[in-house]
Amino acid sequence: MGRCAQPRTTGSGALADLTTVPPDLHKELPVDARLLSLLRAGDMLQSELAQQLGLTPRELESSLEALHSAGFEIEIHPLRGLNLRSSPDKLIGDDLLSRMQCRWLREITVFQSTTSTNDLAMQRGINGAEGPLAILAESQTAGRGRFGRKWMSAPGEGVWLSVLVRPEIPFLHWSRITSAAGLAVTLCLEKHLGLQPAVKWPNDVLLDGKKVCGVLVETAHVSGSPFAVLGIGINANQSCFPDELRDRATSLKIALNRNVDRPAFAAALLDELERSLSLVGDSFPQILRELEKRSCVINRRIDVHSLIGRVSGTVVGFDEEGHLQMLLDDGSLQMFSAGEVTLNGNTPSTAA
Repeated sequence: MGRCAQPRTTGSGALADLTTVPPDLHKELPVDARLLSLLRAGDMLQSELAQQLGLTPRELESSLEALHSAGFEIEIHPLRGLNLRSSPDKLIGDDLLSRMQCRWLREITVFQSTTSTNDLAMQRGINGAEGPLAILAESQTAGRGRFGRKWMSAPGEGVWLSVLVRPEIPFLHWSRITSAAGLAVTLCLEKHLGLQPAVKWPNDVLLDGKKVCGVLVETAHVSGSPFAVLGIGINANQSCFPDELRDRATSLKIALNRNVDRPAFAAALLDELERSLSLVGDSFPQILRELEKRSCVINRRIDVHSLIGRVSGTVVGFDEEGHLQMLLDDGSLQMFSAGEVTLNGNTPSTAA
């Protein structure tokens, strides 16, 4: 994946509306993103801020007012200047950009509510959007996981995002995207939250044996131009789940016994996605090695529910494309490119 500089954002709140404008890749980051980035670097006088941003004092004041309206608490000290005291627990495109280290996304769009971020990203691809672009939502009314299962997406409690990409590798290898996404999520949980997640092939991330994240990759061809939509749903700040999910689903808040800074986590995850997606070509073996270290199915006896029915055996590893390799009870070795895994005879988990 090549990096794309200078993204364009839209988002909920006072900073922008929901109309995505094609980016000018030669421009710098949006003013509000640059302003937040400078404020996070430390105290700064208003005159210095205005000079670095290329704004007049009135233009800077207008940007500060927009940030305040969006929920950012900015303190003004007569000697030290401006200080960013706190940020809102809201997903805002410019805020995400200000936190990200990688400049690979052309656009970040945030919706307060939508049916499904995957559906929106898919429509953008059908309409010819080049990408890579990210679409996030505070809530989804029709979020879904694999096999069309409903994904619970309560307002303000999770990180629901979809990324539209057009990988430069042959379409034959696009199944690798799911593996790359799973690794990105696990690395983000490890590096930024100190957790120890496990990957349950093909698309689940677990904490303490319960599902905290699901990955859904969908592809399409339009006029001979293929694209992929990579959807990720993460349970962040839920305190509890319905009875039917309580034994199978968890959240970052439950695992940590505290709320998670969702904007900081979402920005870190987008950074990790860039790094992992950049490895889906010749460097894909690196992804497989890292996944094998974190897999909860390797050397385990499992059932795989696939189109050919239910098959039992012991997982011995992944092949060069990330497909599951399983030693069956009759002594034969079989490869699975898709299916649903059940550990220790438990009922297959549903999306949460």
